[in-house]
Amino acid sequence: MHIPSRTRHAIAAGLVAAASTLILALAPAARAAEFRLISPRNAVSTSTKERISIAGHAVRGAAPTVTVGGVDVPVFHTNIFQRDGVPLAPGLNTIVITQNDASGKTTASTTLQITRVEATPTVRPPAARFPVTINADSAQPSQDLALAPGDDLEVSFRGAAGHRASVTLSGIGTFPMEEVAPADETSTAPTGQYRATLTMPRVSAETSSTISVKLESDTPDPASPGTTPTAELKLSAGITLLPNAGPPRLLRVSANRGVVRFGLTEVRLNGPNLAELPKGTILRAVGKQGRDYKIRLSPALDAWISAGDVEPAPAGTALPHIDFTDMTITPGPDGDTINIPYEARIPFAVNADPIGGPNGMPVVNIDLYGAHNAVTWITHRNPGSLIRQVTSDQQDTNHLRLRAELTTAPLWGYKAEVTTSALKVTIRRPPTLAPAPQSPLKGLTIAVNAGHGGRE
Repeated sequence: MHIPSRTRHAIAAGLVAAASTLILALAPAARAAEFRLISPRNAVSTSTKERISIAGHAVRGAAPTVTVGGVDVPVFHTNIFQRDGVPLAPGLNTIVITQNDASGKTTASTTLQITRVEATPTVRPPAARFPVTINADSAQPSQDLALAPGDDLEVSFRGAAGHRASVTLSGIGTFPMEEVAPADETSTAPTGQYRATLTMPRVSAETSSTISVKLESDTPDPASPGTTPTAELKLSAGITLLPNAGPPRLLRVSANRGVVRFGLTEVRLNGPNLAELPKGTILRAVGKQGRDYKIRLSPALDAWISAGDVEPAPAGTALPHIDFTDMTITPGPDGDTINIPYEARIPFAVNADPIGGPNGMPVVNIDLYGAHNAVTWITHRNPGSLIRQVTSDQQDTNHLRLRAELTTAPLWGYKAEVTTSALKVTIRRPPTLAPAPQSPLKGLTIAVNAGHGGRE
């Protein structure tokens, strides 16, 4: 069959167009990669929180920028991005995460669908009323105590709910205990937690006392009609009441480093501690709990030290005291040294405030416990180096603070040491390093523990 030339060209053009359309239909549109989510782990999830954190791994590329819910967030060197405090409205929340390259082209995209639901309140069954029992493992205190007049004693235990509780200190008296109110103010269910705070009385001589708690019911036990159930428990901990009069109870630091703590809570990474005292420091003990002595540094400050760090001071030891009259500041190769006369082994603490001085400069505070201010002069030799000035201030009875204001920032550290007659606190000067290629840092590999600086 003969097909005219014009018709043949039209048919060919139609076939080419149809083929092009077919190719476009079969080839999928260029699709942006998806992020690997860290939090939440799934793109579809639920939460009871009003705000959440969103984090993930950015797709590797040149100078990426990431937007989370319309807010630009930084991408760290590890290719991780994060946005904290993303608000969630009740119901379904659609949050789009996109990543663009340097030209503005979207290289990755993920859509989160997070449904905020109401938290289901935790309903705890009320504590049982019967039988009337006391949980011995819950009873506090659990360690022997030495308490001075005016100290508070906390006694507590868990037991059957809704009864009358009391605590008896042998030789002192019996006192009521209160049942702790529910944490939920809308609840009226008894908790079965009983507590009392007792202030220790004055005694004329050292006295030992035991602690007993008692739980009594006002109504008969259904399982034992005609009887009024009662439970009693003698605590394993005992009390030694210390008299208010008489010579002070003195301790001497026997360890090379006596660590003084603010409280009895275990601290991580060796801090925060109040002070580290050298061997021979004399301390006044005013109480004890288990293996820890309570020491009085000033009328306004008590602290704690482990019994393993101290020993009883020799008989006839006097409570030390210093009359602070003068001080000298001298320069040295390591830094400026504050020389404080230290004729008596009183406790002291050194701490730094990195921005507490004039114009935000660092300050080093030296607290002397057992000293009073009678300063006559403070001598600065070669002034204008690291220390701008040192001032003295009586913070409280027996508590004197020396405040060393520095001239430069940052603070490169300090060192405290005791000699036979002086307490020396050296403020370190910045190190001087040779430039490359002689730098002592050349060739070293430095490991950084991530999460401890900047934005963490």
